[in-house]
Amino acid sequence: MKSLVSNYIRFAVKRHKLVVLLAIALLAASLALASDLSVDSSMQGILPENNEIITAMTIMDEEFGSQDDIIVAVKSGGSRETVISFLDALAQGISEKGLAKSLIYKIDLGGEITYLVSDSGNLYLMNISPNIDFSNLVEDRERFFAGMQEVLDKTLAMPQFAGLEAGMTGGNLIQDFES
Repeated sequence: MKSLVSNYIRFAVKRHKLVVLLAIALLAASLALASDLSVDSSMQGILPENNEIITAMTIMDEEFGSQDDIIVAVKSGGSRETVISFLDALAQGISEKGLAKSLIYKIDLGGEITYLVSDSGNLYLMNISPNIDFSNLVEDRERFFAGMQEVLDKTLAMPQFAGLEAGMTGGNLIQDFES
């Protein structure tokens, strides 16, 4: 073993230029190969396409909405009308920036509008399906959350909404973003 190490050291010292060139070549090859790597931490990316769990998740997403939806929770610090006005302004800001494929915070029940609100009436919800291209997830996710935070902060800063508290929560997408 000692002679093997001695031979290696003699080779490296004797041909030090070759060793440095080989190290540079290996580094360049590693960087070139690493540039094609990507990370997909979604369940669809982890499991095989024909997996029954993926099939069930796809059906559930089609029927009930994506697991990547974002929820904006608004804690009422004022009147119901103030919260509804806030939700309307927030929805308009989100739409103007093109951040959502769809958003739901009120439902028309045949002429009667009802809102997504807790039983106590002090917590209102807005469900947002983000406008994100999942083939470009990292950049689009950053753009989405930066845009959402900007719209949320701008809307909360309006004087008529003083006393309201709002923030984002949700499923896989926001948990992955926050980690």
